[in-house]
Amino acid sequence: MIERTQIQAAAEQALLALFPAMEGRLHRNLMPTGFERPAAMTVLSEDAMQYRTAATVARSVTVVITLFCPVDEYHNSDMDTLSAMTDAVLEHFSAPGMTVGDRWLDIGTVQANVQLDYAEVRVPLSWDDDRKTSKDAAALMETLHLAVAVDTTMEE
Repeated sequence: MIERTQIQAAAEQALLALFPAMEGRLHRNLMPTGFERPAAMTVLSEDAMQYRTAATVARSVTVVITLFCPVDEYHNSDMDTLSAMTDAVLEHFSAPGMTVGDRWLDIGTVQANVQLDYAEVRVPLSWDDDRKTSKDAAALMETLHLAVAVDTTMEE
């Protein structure tokens, strides 16, 4: 089973390939006070897991990438620069999927929201994964106990 940190690290590597100047300015989950721009932050949200088999699950998570570009003396972002950064991230993640560990993660519809000071890109990922459950716990899920009884009290 792949870990959340592996997914976040893969997204961060992709961002560094797009924006090498962000080396040391790519943050995970929180932005530090007074951070240097350009910068970015990755957060994982909307985790979901669904039953597939006793040994596997369908998983999904959304990688939220927040982009920050340099600001002027009034602390306003250059919207053209921010939009260009957003377009580059949208284009990069508009792919069939990405490899994380030994898994292929399907990429859904990538969406962006550009604000006055930042841009947010949401990258939905989905894949099938192994369960972390023990063999004993998995064995309990292999057997379905079902009792069927005929109701003879019904009238015609």
